[in-house]
Amino acid sequence: MFRYAELLANFLNVCDKETALLNCLVPTKKGTIKINYYPEIERKFSSGKINHLLFSSFMFFLKPITKIVGNHVVTLIKDNSKMFVYMTLLI
Repeated sequence: MFRYAELLANFLNVCDKETALLNCLVPTKKGTIKINYYPEIERKFSSGKINHLLFSSFMFFLKPITKIVGNHVVTLIKDNSKMFVYMTLLI
């Protein structure tokens, strides 16, 4: 997620907008985040059992660290004296 937030911040900085990247902790338990918008984009990808096992193992060791530093990055945007937070979720 960091790369998407950083890409957006870099683009907006080129467009003379003030931005900042913020670390946050997003709940990972299914059903804890209510999403009211889904873009009409069809994504086709497959992740095999091995990829899922590797990711789960990796996250097991990272969990204590993510509780401290966060597991997601958002882009804070200042536009016309108003602040907006842009958050990317992979669904």
